[in-house]
Amino acid sequence: MSRLPGVLFRLVLGLFLGGAPIVALPATGHATSHAGTRDGERREAEPVRFAVLAGLPAGDDESPRMHRLQEAFDQERPDFLIQLGPLQGRRTACSDNALYARKLVLDTLPLPVILVPDESLWAECPRVRGRTTDPLEQLERVREIFYAEDASLGQQQIELMRQSEQARFRSYRENVRWMRGNVMFVGLHLSGNNNNYRNEAGRNREFEDRREANRQWLARAFFLARQSRMAAVVIATHADPEFGNKWEGKSGPNLLDGLVSQKKRDGYLEFKRQLRELTLEFGGPVLLVHTVDDSRTNQPILDHPLRDRQGKTVGMFTRIGVPAGRLWTPVSIGSDGTAALGDTSPQPARKGPRR
Repeated sequence: MSRLPGVLFRLVLGLFLGGAPIVALPATGHATSHAGTRDGERREAEPVRFAVLAGLPAGDDESPRMHRLQEAFDQERPDFLIQLGPLQGRRTACSDNALYARKLVLDTLPLPVILVPDESLWAECPRVRGRTTDPLEQLERVREIFYAEDASLGQQQIELMRQSEQARFRSYRENVRWMRGNVMFVGLHLSGNNNNYRNEAGRNREFEDRREANRQWLARAFFLARQSRMAAVVIATHADPEFGNKWEGKSGPNLLDGLVSQKKRDGYLEFKRQLRELTLEFGGPVLLVHTVDDSRTNQPILDHPLRDRQGKTVGMFTRIGVPAGRLWTPVSIGSDGTAALGDTSPQPARKGPRR
């Protein structure tokens, strides 16, 4: 689908929401992509500013939220947007028309948009006219529609490196990385339904294959960040990997998990273990951004939930949890890797030695 001109941004959104056209935003000048760096050269730059979207307005009743989003564009002017989902309601049909309609909204936003997929797009599609959508076929359609190009969505584009460039992982176009200033950004496909782990007997093909793809993609990103002396690594996922479920003391996993033991198998266990090891090895600030399901508050959280093998807090690791449905959460990363949430003061990370 071709990009719509910037002057049509508010016009298209107004028509999509059933409202009156609105004068368009001028394009910002922050979309320059940094393709790489020479080995050993430390990147120094102005703070990187981005915004996290954990929902997307749809329908006439969402017009006030869209106006707030437009105001945020005017005031904040971030470098790019990360859309964590959910991209559509759980009762919305996963038809091609529905997917293209959501992509149209993302493509009319005036900034680069990096979409991290969520399970509402493929694994939890509702029954339509008595027919159940096959999750794997639906996932392939999502990849074809949203991830066809080696660039972001949105009116302005930044170049993205996709895991599909590797022959072994040619299907995983949604796993991406890009550099901005002195920060390495990684988009990773973690599904919110226990990472789509199934307790039924037999091989968890989708879960296992994607787990291996994620493992290699994350390891490669951290290797490149160390090699290029990045100040920080930022990882964006949809799913909350459940840091508070006492995973540090768990053994396994093994083939009997969820069958004989009757206990829920942690679909994020391997991700958390790898994240801990890579963070300690990197020796610099690491930020994980994901959605959280918490009806008690609409405010994002910033904390340090990662523990080492001795149970001590890994201070260089920071988590920002954005409530699902929250439209706009600004984040900034300083040139030294410190993270700030909105207008709050930066949260310094305790740095370890680089190896």
